[in-house]
Amino acid sequence: MSDVRSLIESAVGGDKEDLRRLLLQFNDQFTLHNQVTGTNWVDPTSGVQKASTTPPPPATAVAAGANGTISLQITNPAQAAKATIYHEVSYSTVKNFSQNVTTLPVSPNNTVAIPAPGQAPFVRLRSSYDGATWNTHQLVQQTVVDAGLQSSAASSPAMVLNQSNYATVTGQGAPGEVPVIQVYGPNGPYSGYTAVKGTKQSSRPSATILNSNYQQSQFVAWDGKRFQIGTTLPQVLNDSWEPVGQALVNGAPGGGGTLGGNGSRLTAIV
Repeated sequence: MSDVRSLIESAVGGDKEDLRRLLLQFNDQFTLHNQVTGTNWVDPTSGVQKASTTPPPPATAVAAGANGTISLQITNPAQAAKATIYHEVSYSTVKNFSQNVTTLPVSPNNTVAIPAPGQAPFVRLRSSYDGATWNTHQLVQQTVVDAGLQSSAASSPAMVLNQSNYATVTGQGAPGEVPVIQVYGPNGPYSGYTAVKGTKQSSRPSATILNSNYQQSQFVAWDGKRFQIGTTLPQVLNDSWEPVGQALVNGAPGGGGTLGGNGSRLTAIV
């Protein structure tokens, strides 16, 4: 026979001490229940139950970044499996969250998506029963979560990318010579140029690319560290690359580009 059942039997027989112990056990159990659910069994209401002043145990979360989005899967603590728990997710570029903090709206959802293309922030989480009393912030993981870049496949059809540059791409060479592609800015060969994305301008270096294919059109892109070339435009439309221009190495005068030559500038590639 369980201890609780024994106390009930004894209390029915008139033992006041056993009755007291029985009621205290019930009280302890209901107090724990109230803390977990945010309800009050002594003073219930017909509507929303009174909020708890005790925060829930910490929830756990797993984060993954892909395609410019950080996905968060939150698991509520087992002690509060049947309770409504509100979560507040925030992220920052610094681990101590002393600056550059973005806080998402509070939500009871256990799945959270953070649009952050090209970003790699730290992510933290805290939880509450009532949206007022919170447990301590917990880092989702000890390292940053890399959201990655948004892929072309995820972009809307025919979405225009407001992208251009002030580069000139030219081809030089004749039969028997080493074919050369030059990339430079408005100040002429060996000067850098400016790349433009929306309202953001970035400096890029000049380049002299040797041993390109003679008599074949070449497309040039910047991968963030060096220039890449391809014989077709799709070859330089990698999601992380920046298209620069096109050149034809044939030894003959050509048009295009900001300063003439056998080349052209790529603008608003879609």
